[in-house]
Order: sequence, then structure tokens, then C-alpha cells
Amino acid sequence: MNKKSTVILGLYDLFLAIAAIFIGIQMLQSNSGIFSEYPTEWLCKLPFNSWVQPGIIAILVFGAGNIFSSIMCLKNSPNKSWLSSALVGFLLLICVIAQVIILGEWYLPSVEFFVAGILQIILSGYVLISKKIS
Repeated sequence: MNKKSTVILGLYDLFLAIAAIFIGIQMLQSNSGIFSEYPTEWLCKLPFNSWVQPGIIAILVFGAGNIFSSIMCLKNSPNKSWLSSALVGFLLLICVIAQVIILGEWYLPSVEFFVAGILQIILSGYVLISKKIS
């Protein structure tokens, strides 16, 4: 079960990487895409002038971070596979919590990202436990 759980975590990390890159690209195209409809009041509360900066962060931190985690899992690197995934998951949770504190409200994307981070941490913990058992 150890190898199977690591592959599942790697595929989940790859899914999150693709999603982060896709959302980041939408943010970069904020003048014409879905983010052109987002309330501009949100940007007034955030330390950004447009959606471009958060888009770059999403691509570099969550896209690249999850790609790295996915590679570590699929290569079955000892200890690094679950650790890198857990760190990216905790970083996602911290960002969601900070966003909720700054904006003062939970929005549907916030809940979805929070659940994605929790699931990533749970899968990382499962991989760690299965490595210790075997």
C-alpha cells in the first residue's frame, strides 16, 4: 500500500499544480477573464494593485511547489515526498486563512481551497504513516 498511496498523493499534487497554473493564468489575464468580474473592493483590502501579482504567486508557489511535490512522490523519494506535499498544503491553508482574515468573509473559492489543502495534508500524513508501517 506504501507505493500506491505515494502515487495517489503524487497524482493529487499534479492535479493541484495544474489547477494553480490554470487559475494563475486566468489572474494574469484579469482584464478579460473571469477575474474581471471579481469585486475590485477585494483588491483595496489586499496588498496588490491587480490580480496579476496573485496570479504570479499562484503559478510560482502553488503550481511549481505542487509540481515539485508530485515529482518527489512519483520518483518515490524517501521522506521528501510526503514532506513537500504537506508543506505546500500548510502554505495553502495559511494563505486561505490570511485571505479570510483580511477580507473578513468566507467565499466559495476560499472553502474549496481550504478543503484542497486539508485533503493534501491528510494524504501526506497517510503516506508518512504507511512509510513508517512498512
